[in-house]
Amino acid sequence: METSNKIVYMRSLYKDLGRYENALKTFKDYSEEYEVYKQWYETKFEQLVVDKIKLEEEEDQQELRVMGVGSGSGEADYEMLTELLSRYPKIRNTVIEPADQMMQKYRHLVTSQQQSLSGVVFDWRLQKYEDYQQDCQQRGDVTKFHFIHVIHSLYHMPDLDAVLESLWERLHNGGVLLIIITSEKSGIHHVHEKFNKKLKADNTMTNATSADVQRVFDKLRLTCKVYPQPLRLDITKCFQDGDRDGELILDFLANTIDFRNAAPKILLEDYMQFLKESKCSEVSGDRVLLNMDWNAIVIQKE
Repeated sequence: METSNKIVYMRSLYKDLGRYENALKTFKDYSEEYEVYKQWYETKFEQLVVDKIKLEEEEDQQELRVMGVGSGSGEADYEMLTELLSRYPKIRNTVIEPADQMMQKYRHLVTSQQQSLSGVVFDWRLQKYEDYQQDCQQRGDVTKFHFIHVIHSLYHMPDLDAVLESLWERLHNGGVLLIIITSEKSGIHHVHEKFNKKLKADNTMTNATSADVQRVFDKLRLTCKVYPQPLRLDITKCFQDGDRDGELILDFLANTIDFRNAAPKILLEDYMQFLKESKCSEVSGDRVLLNMDWNAIVIQKE
């Protein structure tokens, strides 16, 4: 009898950046992610992050040092920088992003918003955070940052303990570290937990969640605060054969190129059935809404 326990090697979505960008855009269109994040930055960011940053007296007139790890195309960074500029007119923003296409989009965004970002000096680093850290060690660069943010990028860092400890060391006294990451209670986490090993695509993406981050901070005896944020993804079209948007959403969820056609039939059937389970999704009329809840983790260095 055929089962879905066999490991199947498929191509990671990150191997085709054009398809990845299309899949990401489709994901955003069907999850209202942009609106959710924009509202969060406009209503929560100042209270949870900006108000907590404490500069020493001699630093008050100096630039605020910010580091973004895995900043992608920069939309989230832009929202945060504009909020920070209202209080800190001079900002030096270090951008760490390994994907050249994403960084080019970020640079284009900065150019198009040059007036509103006139107080920001950008330091572009086209590399992984681990490589950035290694370069700093070789150069003896011990720069500390007043604000560090890691928005949905810890999944690409296999040594979570080392990365978080390094970020904490890079944080200036009075500085704030913001991590946004999938909730361990979310439906998408349950999907990844069940299928990631079976999907064995050629990538090193992990299934890290908020609980993993809290575990590391507990180990380091650091206290963080966790703020949950609900998010739903309409995956109804994933169940409609031949629907282009549904196929792209599936690719994004499974992190696999052309998942519907690449996956063996039994694996695809199991995957689609599991997506509909109550621990993963809610059924609202004819719509299937996948739970994509995430948590904002905030920690301040006293």
